[in-house]
Amino acid sequence: MRYKGLPAINFPEEEIRTLADHHKRVLVGYFYKSHPSLTVIRKSFEIIGFSGTFHLGLIDLKHIIIRFESDDDFFRCWNKQSWSIRGSIMCVTKWTPEFRLNVESPIVRVWIGFEGLPLHLQDKRALFEIAGLIGKPLKMDAATARLSRPSVARVCVEIDLTHELPQKIWIQFGSTGFFKSVTYKDKPDYCNLCLHLGNSAAKCPKKNNNHAVMQSTDTTKAAGPLNLATGKGKWVAKQPQQLQITNGETENTFKKVTDPSSSKQRGLDASSRILS
Repeated sequence: MRYKGLPAINFPEEEIRTLADHHKRVLVGYFYKSHPSLTVIRKSFEIIGFSGTFHLGLIDLKHIIIRFESDDDFFRCWNKQSWSIRGSIMCVTKWTPEFRLNVESPIVRVWIGFEGLPLHLQDKRALFEIAGLIGKPLKMDAATARLSRPSVARVCVEIDLTHELPQKIWIQFGSTGFFKSVTYKDKPDYCNLCLHLGNSAAKCPKKNNNHAVMQSTDTTKAAGPLNLATGKGKWVAKQPQQLQITNGETENTFKKVTDPSSSKQRGLDASSRILS
């Protein structure tokens, strides 16, 4: 196989998913400035006290990967989203095959809630099937698992912020069913323009900068072009004058302005030539 004259290889989607599944408990740590040494980060993680084994890997000066052996440790680290490591803030996101260094991942975890959900649907298996309509279910909260707060069933799900998220769903029982609203807790914004978390398209600095440039261009166009009339005097910027012509239409003409000082100087030059 070749692509644009070069040797090429193609991985089917199914194989990509299989390969990526080996890294399902990998997080990417991002530091706004350069990260501390891996030794310092490792010692900080040991102080935090994760229950299982973890492995750290270096990507570049601002990014590391964190691989967990335990689902609980993986979720604990991801759930907090940011950690202080010796005074440096490390933000964490889930690794995906689409990970790019200059793009923040739109894959996040959020808590969703279903108020007034029938009690028998708060069973873990049923609740995960319902939550699966929103994203990938990760875990129930403790109160939901114990049924100590049956007024609302809460599940943590993995979602893609680039996809539209429903505000309500339909749950059917045989020939009958009902709508159920979905609540999202602390769902972050994601901007498809600058590809950053925390920005919305409406408030994106990139969009606002482009809009400001367009406004400036429109203002210039609205003012009309300046016409430069030339002569032996100065170049003078002059707006078009409207003159009436015989057919009732108008045409633009330009007034040529000559600098009086230039005329005076030409007269002096001519006199000098005559006298000489």
